Amino acid sequence: RMAWLKVHYPLEFYASILETSSSTDDTKFNEYVSEMKNRDIKVLLPDINLSGNTFLIQEGGLLYPLTSISNINELLYSKIAHERETNGLFTDFFDFVTRLYPYKINENQILKLIDAGAFDKMHDSRESMRVSTKSALQYAELNYDETGQLSIGIAKILPPTMLLGHDDPLENLAKEKEAIGIMISDNPLKYKKDLLDVHGVTLIKEGKMSEEEITLCGIIKNKKIIHTKKGSTMAFVKIFDESGEMEVIIFPELYANVLSILEKNNIVLIKGRNEVSRGERNFLAREVSLLEEE
Repeated sequence: RMAWLKVHYPLEFYASILETSSSTDDTKFNEYVSEMKNRDIKVLLPDINLSGNTFLIQEGGLLYPLTSISNINELLYSKIAHERETNGLFTDFFDFVTRLYPYKINENQILKLIDAGAFDKMHDSRESMRVSTKSALQYAELNYDETGQLSIGIAKILPPTMLLGHDDPLENLAKEKEAIGIMISDNPLKYKKDLLDVHGVTLIKEGKMSEEEITLCGIIKNKKIIHTKKGSTMAFVKIFDESGEMEVIIFPELYANVLSILEKNNIVLIKGRNEVSRGERNFLAREVSLLEEE
């Protein structure tokens, strides 16, 4: 039945299956997201006005839940949802902060919502919202009296001007990954295209079937350390790019030389080739290096 749902109702299938994955740290979760991308099914950034506490079908894709954002628990989500339903959708960033202020929303929670892209439809600069968060909270405080009731003169208090911040696309992506566990809005390798061209990098999707020695470039997703019978250490390292992900085998001699760079989120170049053994195709690394050091 699940296979039938996957073919005929893919959005409903993935919405259900992602809910059962414990978190974005769950390897299955990331595999499902990669699978969706390969099927051209979009995963949409959380939206402060539209997201719920489960994955929702929206615009032909799946909308990320607010409750899957770091530090946004069910209690805060229920307050956001209540405010939306009672007083209408949020009109801008300052409107959101002001209306959630009596519910004791804190600066860290607001920053995580910004990092997750939840306000992207309201303002095109995440960094501007980050640097304006303190003034937004100060403005909100002005609108409430000591008992937490809305001040009578609220209409006379104009919101502050949004401060201007310079957005670094790679920093935004790193913060997005911290907030929701994956990068949805973009891929950092896009900003390294010139370097990738210099090294003649093959996309992972194509590299999986290659018979030649090739160079892959990917972001390290995770690694599994194995101790051999002889007492040596080797690793299975999973990397990903915009086309997919692949597991790479790094044997003991090479592993001893590169173990310090095999850290999660590092961007690495890997030279090697596919080999078939006992009916299984594995990619064996010959060289591993950090992209920026080449």
